[in-house]
Amino acid sequence: GVVDGNILLKKVNNSYGIVADAQITDLVVQNVSVGNLSLKAENPTTERFEMDVRLSGMDNDLRANGYIIPGGGDNSIHIKGEFKALSMKTIEAFSMGQIKEASGTVSGSFLIKGATNSPEITGELVFNNAFIKPAVLNNRLELKHETVHLKNDGVYFNSFTMADTNQNTATINGSVKMKQFGNFVFDLHVKTKDFLLFNTTAKDNKIFFGKMIIDSKIDITGPMSLPVVNADLKMKKGSNFTFAVPQNKLTTNKGEGVVSFNDPSDHKEILYRDEQKQIQKSSFKGFDLSSTIEIDKQATLRLLMDPTSTDSLVVRGEAALNFTMDRSGKISLTGAYHLNDGSYIVSLESIVKRKFAIEDGSTIIW
Repeated sequence: GVVDGNILLKKVNNSYGIVADAQITDLVVQNVSVGNLSLKAENPTTERFEMDVRLSGMDNDLRANGYIIPGGGDNSIHIKGEFKALSMKTIEAFSMGQIKEASGTVSGSFLIKGATNSPEITGELVFNNAFIKPAVLNNRLELKHETVHLKNDGVYFNSFTMADTNQNTATINGSVKMKQFGNFVFDLHVKTKDFLLFNTTAKDNKIFFGKMIIDSKIDITGPMSLPVVNADLKMKKGSNFTFAVPQNKLTTNKGEGVVSFNDPSDHKEILYRDEQKQIQKSSFKGFDLSSTIEIDKQATLRLLMDPTSTDSLVVRGEAALNFTMDRSGKISLTGAYHLNDGSYIVSLESIVKRKFAIEDGSTIIW
């Protein structure tokens, strides 16, 4: 864009202040035109900073104004914002590639007031005929007329509904409570029916990809440091899901009559020492997950054992599984997968590749 205006830094009685009146016309972010941005700011006193910011054009019409008194008391911040329209294309531009093919607008308002170290935030954001495609899901979602409520103690969702390309929905109810922009506590409840969760390829995500259609009931509760997730999931007809098993998760059960083929290049030297990795401290302690998983007999599951050789297990059938993970990362999977058909493709030393058919009536038991 083109910058025009004046910015003056002044010093009065050993204190610095600022006076600004500037405009950026035809602002472009990540190759997306977002309109014209104007900023007015001044220090009427050495302790008080006032501002007025506006964004207009390219389906944008929003304004925020108010004041901040750094280190002040109970009334040290008061900023009011009004969104007559904020283009979803503008949000896409600032998403750093995480959102694609966005359209529609967001409207609403917010008010930030109180002490700078613990401000109160109220308002609402309304999505108006909005569409987004999260890059990680590669699934275009519609938010026809959905509202997010901002209250003093958190963010609230009341039947917040997203629709996939076939108008099947995911609905969110509940809240994310917080204090001082932190200490998040979840109380969220999600329901889906025939919902297309993702429709990806290995280019989008190398660990899991494919087409996933689900019925679900998911409850997320507790603090962000240790959330508790309870989920009932059903993988529906039309799903075709691939999971690339991480190489460090593959193990061999060595016993009588077992032949193991090993790649010599995978062996480490006898005198070998792993360098210790620096561990960053975090308040996150893990999460407790408890879930039931049903798989429809017309859904396809593929376990990719080796992406380079395409060794994989492909199965279809009915499953009823229980999957849990505790805060330590301990995983438990129990249940049975009754197979209708499938195959296992295996490569031996990258020389011979064989496909083994799995007969109807076979069972995988955990």
